[in-house]
Amino acid sequence: MPAHSISALHPSADAGGDPAASLPGFDALVCARRRLGVLTIVVVMVVYVGFFSLVAFSGALLGTPLSGWGSVAFLVMFLMFLVAWAITWLYLRHAGRKFAPLEAQVRAALLMRVNGSMQSEGSSK
Repeated sequence: MPAHSISALHPSADAGGDPAASLPGFDALVCARRRLGVLTIVVVMVVYVGFFSLVAFSGALLGTPLSGWGSVAFLVMFLMFLVAWAITWLYLRHAGRKFAPLEAQVRAALLMRVNGSMQSEGSSK
């Protein structure tokens, strides 16, 4: 990265220590990612704690044979696999729809800041 770009992005550029924090849309992007991350963690924890609770407290139920499927345990594990894929798909879908526009906004503002800094450095020499 050229020296003029580094100086434009130096952490002392704003009071918070993060030069991107002052960019338009940055706060919205951080909040949206945090909300989705927390929601995803909560859903995954509920699903997995529920599964392990089922294993710990309903061993007899899991051993029940099912015709064509093996046992209830196999069916539950298959459902866990589907749930994991569904959570991942929903996360990626939501991230692509919600984060991409915010990221583009922050990226454009950052490029404007860097280009403005480059022009001001060029004119001061």
